[in-house]
Formats: sequence, structure tokens, C-alpha cells
Amino acid sequence: MVVVMVVVVVVVVVVVVVVVVVVVVVVVVVESAVVMIFPAIPLFEDNNHVQCTNRIHITLSQINVQI
Repeated sequence: MVVVMVVVVVVVVVVVVVVVVVVVVVVVVVESAVVMIFPAIPLFEDNNHVQCTNRIHITLSQINVQI
């Protein structure tokens, strides 16, 4: 049973990390495209990017703490 629990925990952690990485990549790509399409509002995009990055770092640190 212990082995099964360890495997389940590892799989869940890997899935969460992969999902977070995919979300980060999508956000960065979308923001890059938006900045290229609308160069008139780079400050707005930069602020959003910083906030998103901070949230992602907080989420990752929470995940690490839980592990």
C-alpha cells in the first residue's frame, strides 16, 4: 500500500507541475502576441505579466511546501 501511495503522490505532483508549466508557456506566448499586436499598451501587459509571474511563483512555492 505504501508503494501505491508514493506512486500516486509522484504522479499527482508530476501532473500538477506539467499543467503549471503549460499554463506559463501559454500565458507567455499569448502575452508576447498581444504585445506585438498592440504595442501601444506595453505597460498594461508588463503589469499583468508581473502579477501572473508572481502568482505562479507563489503557487509553485505552495506546491513545494506541500511536498
